Amino acid sequence: MSASPNSQWQATVKRARSNTDPLYILDSAFTFFGGHNETSPNETATFVKRNGNIYVVTAAHVVEDGIEQARQSLPDPIPTLISEKFMPMGEVDPGNDARIRSAFRRPRPSWPDRVGPDIAIAPMRERYWDHLQQTKEKHPIDLDAIREPRWDEIALCLAAGYPNEHKTLIGDKVAVPMLEVYAHYQQNGAVHPGTLTLHSQLEEEHGFFFSGLSGGPVYAQDSAGDVLAVGIVFEGSPGSKEAWDGRDSQSYITGKDIVVKALILTPSVFDAWLRDSGLA
Repeated sequence: MSASPNSQWQATVKRARSNTDPLYILDSAFTFFGGHNETSPNETATFVKRNGNIYVVTAAHVVEDGIEQARQSLPDPIPTLISEKFMPMGEVDPGNDARIRSAFRRPRPSWPDRVGPDIAIAPMRERYWDHLQQTKEKHPIDLDAIREPRWDEIALCLAAGYPNEHKTLIGDKVAVPMLEVYAHYQQNGAVHPGTLTLHSQLEEEHGFFFSGLSGGPVYAQDSAGDVLAVGIVFEGSPGSKEAWDGRDSQSYITGKDIVVKALILTPSVFDAWLRDSGLA
């Protein structure tokens, strides 16, 4: 889906596929409580390398709200990656060594913020990463070898992720298409520090819902010609179909609009997230 991208972005779309994968909330005892299907909720996980370590990154609400909702029907829900086998992103609960808890950590909020950034990070297990590289050719966003963009030169951006409401079942396999969303960069200035907003309006309604893109990467190109990863999505509109159908008549978002909000991603920002999450 496009707000006038060009061929220069084709390599970035391929790169986005390698940097990401769908993230599900499933039960840790898959044998007893089943796996997933085309109706199972998913969001997006982004793989990031920093100081030689690989991390799985998503929006905090993905794992926090997702786990709480899943507890209504699952005894032990865990954020999970899937590639021929289930890869639960969990760890032993120190308060109950018979249970597994989510390995994702959220940065502690800084005063006077009582919430903190909508980001969650988990260390990637080496055997999981080896498997993902071999089966899906995954590669991380390498923050050890990235520069910060020239923000005042950015125009068009690409956000990528796996929409929750556009999956299909092919045989016994769940097909999860990656959605590429092009939109124009809006400078937030001091209004929403640490975030960026993308917005474009198309000539026709696009018919897509962006629930599921949370946790996905945003890429931008400046005058140097390099396409750089610059953000992690935490909100997209239109969101879910249910919310869209129930929207207030005064909503200024139409079916022609693309709106994506993301946290700015730079090496220094990620270092702060690791520190405040107790992962560094």
